[in-house]
Amino acid sequence: MINFKINEIEYEIDEKKEDLTILQACLKFGIEIPRFCFHEKLTIAGNCRMCLVYVTNNEKLVAACGIPLDQDFDDEVICTEVDEILKAREGVMEFLLINHPLDCPICDQGGECDLQDQTMLYGLDAGRFYMNKRAVEVKNFGLLIKAIMTRCIHCTRCVRFLTEVAGIHDLGVLGRGYKMEIGTYTQNNTVLNSELSGNIIDLCPVGALTSQMYAFKGRPWELKTIKGLDVFDPLISNVNFQVKGVSIMRILPKVNDDLNEEWLTDKMRFHYDSYKIMNETRLNFPKFKLVNNKYITLDWKRAIKVFFNSIFINKKMNVIFGSKISYNTLAAYKTFFNNLGLNQYITENNLFVKKVNYDFRENYLNKNTLKNIETNDLVFLIGLNLRVESPLLNIRLRNLNFNENQELNKKIIILGNKFFWKKDSIYLGSKLITLFSIFEGRHNICQQLITSKNPLIFLGSSLVSKTSIHIGKLKSFLSNYLNIAKDNIIYLVHGANNLSAMELGIFTEKFNEKDCSLLYSIDSNEFRIKKNMFVIYQGIINTYLNNKINLYLPSKFHFEENLEFINLFGYKTESQAINYSIKNTIKGHKIISAVLLHLIKCNNKVELKESIVGFSFTAFNSFERNELKVNKYLTLNNIMADYYGTDIIIRNSIKLQTHRKMINNLKNNFKDDN
Repeated sequence: MINFKINEIEYEIDEKKEDLTILQACLKFGIEIPRFCFHEKLTIAGNCRMCLVYVTNNEKLVAACGIPLDQDFDDEVICTEVDEILKAREGVMEFLLINHPLDCPICDQGGECDLQDQTMLYGLDAGRFYMNKRAVEVKNFGLLIKAIMTRCIHCTRCVRFLTEVAGIHDLGVLGRGYKMEIGTYTQNNTVLNSELSGNIIDLCPVGALTSQMYAFKGRPWELKTIKGLDVFDPLISNVNFQVKGVSIMRILPKVNDDLNEEWLTDKMRFHYDSYKIMNETRLNFPKFKLVNNKYITLDWKRAIKVFFNSIFINKKMNVIFGSKISYNTLAAYKTFFNNLGLNQYITENNLFVKKVNYDFRENYLNKNTLKNIETNDLVFLIGLNLRVESPLLNIRLRNLNFNENQELNKKIIILGNKFFWKKDSIYLGSKLITLFSIFEGRHNICQQLITSKNPLIFLGSSLVSKTSIHIGKLKSFLSNYLNIAKDNIIYLVHGANNLSAMELGIFTEKFNEKDCSLLYSIDSNEFRIKKNMFVIYQGIINTYLNNKINLYLPSKFHFEENLEFINLFGYKTESQAINYSIKNTIKGHKIISAVLLHLIKCNNKVELKESIVGFSFTAFNSFERNELKVNKYLTLNNIMADYYGTDIIIRNSIKLQTHRKMINNLKNNFKDDN
């Protein structure tokens, strides 16, 4: 134990359990110390010198962020508020403000600027610098990030984040002295090639890096914060929608150390401009196509009647679920179609078609958590590209790869797509035959897998889409042959509601065009239509197949409902609804609830809720041998090569699609870390 005093109050910490600096210890005990460059998730830089404190037996003030508490501090006294320290902080603030422009009224960081706050506490009321101020050329970091680098105070948070967390080296500190500035290394590199680049906006303590989409749109005190979910990432992490009236102004991450920490993907952060575009073609009323191919507008009573008649007339029906339908809505749809005798459905991406036995949760859910990953000494990635399939999970694993001395303390083995990782990761190629050679004990990696005390294996979607491998069988094989617990074998699904569908026992089939006379698409635009097929579309916009759709049922955006999903680790996550409404559009669960009230003949909503079924067995009377029959010579290619083209909402975002084109046109002669 280390005993020390902070401002004459005694504290103690256990140095064996906690490796803290002076700044971290002060924050732990509720003592606030000003800082600019320090961030808990980044390495220590010590650039700003704002966190100076006094320690007894030291001739000079020390930077609290860079001094660790060890046995040398036993019985030491740390002072954070003496006159000498306050004078030093005033001097630091005066130097930081020498070249800082006086444009706070037009700066988008106003109201949440660390520099403003610290200036109010430690700044002077007048400047003493009368020489010429330095100005820096405005940088071009793409369409997503607005960079006014004259405001930069060189804390290097952005550089450290992109290098250490995101794993790219697009930003650096150039020059020295009064010519020092942060920028890209070449003029051609005008876009940050990362799926997480927007996080440097949150990290920047001043107004040097702000959001292009939020520029001059509002102030923090004008915005209402609504809890939401990231439905574009398998982790389904927490976000905050900040709205002004009925308009979404910006989307920010919500801190959750169990999932996303405090990061957010660019896809979720910048996609919301698509809602305004989609609103222009959004359905306002139910519509029905007549025999002469002309559409008429219906009220909801007539639309529901046409819906009923169409479903009962057409016995051969396929149902396609979109990826953003919440758990409760899926349960209501399952009840409805079970009453019609239909028990086979189609998912939007077909990535778990007959490949998972839903009767046993161990086949698709995991008791593991992201915090437990810290204890794994080996990570084996099979058939997935984490950088595009789950960027948040990717950086979580990347940053556990190295210890404090930058020495490899975890083995990372990749089979499948080669993507940006650490130099010391082991790449086994992309041939499926390599996996079978590991099963047979003929591969040189087998020794590392067997001797590993706590390995972790991730199975990707390309195993399902490119092969006929049954995920449940593969989990059993890996568990038996490598002596690994099934909880340490995680199948990375796509789509926010895939695990919710598995939990409800919704059994999916491939889309059978030949044996289908009616297609019912629920919030999905990914389908094909054959001749003489009656199509019911329940969704948001007029799709590219609008002339072939027979009945339109306008519904709301996913964020206009209270959503419930089950995330990758089996936890239930919830979000609040945002009022973005258009008249005559109805929430998806209300549409199906109105239908169920008549079909099941319930007297009220309470009886309806009790009648909604939960889980049902999908493979109760089936028996399959526990053996893998698959073409060993297949290649595990990435099925998500286009990160910004996986969803119709993302494809309607002008900003993200232009950003995608800029990344595709990006050319340099730098060598990757692969």
